[in-house]
Amino acid sequence: MLRRISVLSTSYVTITKGHFAWVRQDVVTSIHSLHNRLKIQRCIYLFLVLLACFSGVQGNAQKPSIIKGQVKDSVSGMPLAGATVSVRSADSTRKVIPVIANDSGVFQIDPGTLKDGFIDLSYAGFVTESIPWSLTHDGLDFRISLLPVFDEGTGAVVIGRRPAMELKGDTLTLNVASMPGGDNSSAAELLDQVPMAAKDPNGNLQIKGQQPRILIDDKPVELRADQLKDFLESLPGSMIERIEVLQNPGGEFAAEGSAVINIITNKSKTGITGRVNASVGSIGEQAAGVNLGYKTAKWNSLFSASYRQRQTQGYGNSTRDNFFADSTNQYLSSDSFSNTSTPINIRWQADFVPDKYNDWNFVLNYTNNSSNTNNDTRFEQWNRFDELWQLSTRRTESGSGSWVFSPQLNYGHKWRKNGASLKINLQYSIGENDNLQYFRQQFLDPKNQNIQYKSNAQRQSIDGRTTNFVGRANYNLPLIKKLWSLQAGATLNLSANPQAVETEVSNDINGNVWEVAPLLSASLRFKQDVVTARLGQNLTLKKQWRFYAQLQFEQTWFSAVPENGAGRSNTYSNWLPYLRLRKEWGKTWNSNLMYRQSIRRPTYNQLSPVVYINDPFNLRTGNPLLVPTTTDELEWNLQFNKGKSFVNNAFTYRSVADIIQPIRTLTDTGVTVTTYQNLASSRQYSYDFGWGISFSKQWRMNASGAYRYTTYPEEQREKFRFQNGYSVNASLQINWQPNLVWAASAGMSFNRYASPQGVARSNIGNRFALQYKFANRRWVASAVVNDPFTPQNQLFITTGTRFYAERFRTIRTRNYQLGIAWQFQKVSEKKPAAKPAHKLLQTGAKNQPLKQ
Repeated sequence: MLRRISVLSTSYVTITKGHFAWVRQDVVTSIHSLHNRLKIQRCIYLFLVLLACFSGVQGNAQKPSIIKGQVKDSVSGMPLAGATVSVRSADSTRKVIPVIANDSGVFQIDPGTLKDGFIDLSYAGFVTESIPWSLTHDGLDFRISLLPVFDEGTGAVVIGRRPAMELKGDTLTLNVASMPGGDNSSAAELLDQVPMAAKDPNGNLQIKGQQPRILIDDKPVELRADQLKDFLESLPGSMIERIEVLQNPGGEFAAEGSAVINIITNKSKTGITGRVNASVGSIGEQAAGVNLGYKTAKWNSLFSASYRQRQTQGYGNSTRDNFFADSTNQYLSSDSFSNTSTPINIRWQADFVPDKYNDWNFVLNYTNNSSNTNNDTRFEQWNRFDELWQLSTRRTESGSGSWVFSPQLNYGHKWRKNGASLKINLQYSIGENDNLQYFRQQFLDPKNQNIQYKSNAQRQSIDGRTTNFVGRANYNLPLIKKLWSLQAGATLNLSANPQAVETEVSNDINGNVWEVAPLLSASLRFKQDVVTARLGQNLTLKKQWRFYAQLQFEQTWFSAVPENGAGRSNTYSNWLPYLRLRKEWGKTWNSNLMYRQSIRRPTYNQLSPVVYINDPFNLRTGNPLLVPTTTDELEWNLQFNKGKSFVNNAFTYRSVADIIQPIRTLTDTGVTVTTYQNLASSRQYSYDFGWGISFSKQWRMNASGAYRYTTYPEEQREKFRFQNGYSVNASLQINWQPNLVWAASAGMSFNRYASPQGVARSNIGNRFALQYKFANRRWVASAVVNDPFTPQNQLFITTGTRFYAERFRTIRTRNYQLGIAWQFQKVSEKKPAAKPAHKLLQTGAKNQPLKQ
């Protein structure tokens, strides 16, 4: 950051923190090195001290000296009316009542009996400055330029520079404000660029091979998996300040996996702040959003609304060989698809801090998403003599609409005497998800492919409701001079999801007569309640050793009851220990050795026994008899962080029991059925790394990657033809910031995933972004290009006991996006003290140079 201070009205002195800057000089001065600058600074301070001593000798007969000056914006040069100026002694034991600069930014203050100390200057949206001073008999006359604070999301002018990615302790941070195109991206798109993150073949985000827990401002998001996906796709990036990856989460999240992602939203400055952004893309993408913030002494609120429309198109083909006892046949298919989704998000959050011991937080969030998908497929079935004996075409259409409303109340309290703290989090969500699927199969004569001789049509409507309540309480008690602390917590999670499914079929060639299919229709009441309790302790030892231990107990009640028929229920409990030993070597090196046992419960889609019929040759259904997956994990990581460079390494061994995996089996009719099963166990060995280095103040490179090798027991490999395999994830990003108005980035990623029955891999994805700020940096223009060289290609290979399948898919991801954003700020002016104890001049008399 830059700080410009003028002690003499005819000569300016520049102090530079982080990088060089230039300042116009009326007389002379060009400083070429930090050593020379410090020497000049010492001379000035020494000179002021000598003047103060001289004035002290003469002070008995002189009039008390006055400190005066003018405060300006270092960027625009405009006076900062309403800036707060206060004087204090060097040890901060004596202070003078602050004054307020007038409309011209001029202030005048009587230091009383103080002869030296510091001048503190503050203004909403600007960096607070503390300037040393020593009085002379004629007083002091300052010219001070304040630097706008680095907080792009609030509307303040951006002047500083932060790296797009940095490591702080055990937390990898992605600074959204430093990312070109971040304003016009969704939270889901930003998470794709998070260090050490990758997406599995189903589009689910993973950190270190596991799905992370998502937090918003340190508070967990309690939504179902599909609702969480809609929420992240609709949450605008313009309201996000940074994204943190907590690699070694403890406390209440220790038993939920190996990583936590914390999304930190922008906070308002004093007054009214706002931001408006819009973008368009070449593949039919449109987005618009608005953020409004308001802050007073005790209230801080933020309102955001966003609208997005995304289109995805592509094509693919697949082959499947079915092996029967007496014959072999082959299915060939080719298809093209198109999907349009429109997520909308409205969010209001407010913080109320009545005093330094209590704080309240309120959140109201509404998410709405509608999507439509069309798919045209041609099926060919060939016998073992390479003869085409069955031919058909199918048109599939599906539409879905969902919404969820989630209010949230959070309260925190700190005790004055012992430093203990209590946090309470209450969340309730209610939502609805309606899905309608329709397909029509036309069977053609294999010899004369223009003759239709049979038709089959099906349509299925799925209406689902969700209600969920979560209450969390966490207590922390410091002991023994804060070297030892105790933590305790409890959670109550109550969820209910009724669902109604109706399936109709039509064998009429024209599709005019429909009949309900009872075996494919059902009404289901799904309910799951979870109670947890935990107790832990954190101990700081000598020589920078730390030890943390925790034990968590969980009890789960689950039931799935159909309207007609016997239901399924299950009850289970788990004890989940967590141990961590940490060693630090100064601020440069640190290492953690951890053991944890975590639990991953089956999702609603994995448990639901509903049969989904969007593909008559590949049916999909859930399994209500699933039990949760438990993982014993041992991890050792080593981190290096110095200056602008960091290296993070993590070596992990996992023993996983009751793995939940989708298993595809072939029936005697030639149809494959995919369902979920708990497998016996697996062993996984993995290495994850994150690396970042700054070559200069303009250039920075970040890279991350992972290698995981998974093995399965011999009996599972023989029974299901499981395969030991490896997964690889890699990403690279380069950031360029030549100055304060231009920024650019380039990134690429590659993913390969091994599954028990096969492998899924994609080609290298690319992303390029350019950003330019103008009009005093309140306008931001950006251009983003995704996959300009090749589209996203994916290959899926699945091997079963009686079939072998390959599917190739190309997704049209080449997109040229243009975005614009405007930020504004209206600062609330502070009123001066009612009855100042000293003479206060607000009229702004002509400033005089300091007499020497």
